[in-house]
Amino acid sequence: TSVVNMYAKCGSLPHAEELFCRVRQRCNDDAVLWTTMVTAYSQNGDHRGALRVFHRMIQAGGAAPSDVTMITVLSACCHAGELTAAVDYFRAMGREYGVAVTADHYVCVVDYFARCGDLASAEDLLLNMPFEPDPAAWVALLSACRTSSDWLRGLRAAAAVMELDPHNSAPYSLLAGL
Repeated sequence: TSVVNMYAKCGSLPHAEELFCRVRQRCNDDAVLWTTMVTAYSQNGDHRGALRVFHRMIQAGGAAPSDVTMITVLSACCHAGELTAAVDYFRAMGREYGVAVTADHYVCVVDYFARCGDLASAEDLLLNMPFEPDPAAWVALLSACRTSSDWLRGLRAAAAVMELDPHNSAPYSLLAGL
């Protein structure tokens, strides 16, 4: 797994994939190996490749995705422009994959809604998630509000960041651009 990761970090996906396939023949149920390969594609900008590896993982059976796998998958969906897939994976995490949804998973989806310009859904998810949103989640929304010139929602997001982390300078600089 470490060598697969090393190849990926050096940008050599063909070598990473070749070694991954050889190792997988001996231990197809190694979730860390699969997650390493999903992450390898995503880190190298091939987000659709990351999703293909994830599909192979699910089809192969043996290895169950972890919370880290799902964060990488949600992020890959975000960068590949796959909103429907991201929402489907998010909803299926516990039910189909047995992965407990964490605040990090919610933040991935919030960030994705925000990047797609669906600020209402991003804010709604932040307000209704079963966790206390952290400042980073609100900053993601605030940043998107700046891009979309949604100053009212941006003010709400900035107020939330300032309440949670009064020393965080991000809301001030982002508000200046609204």
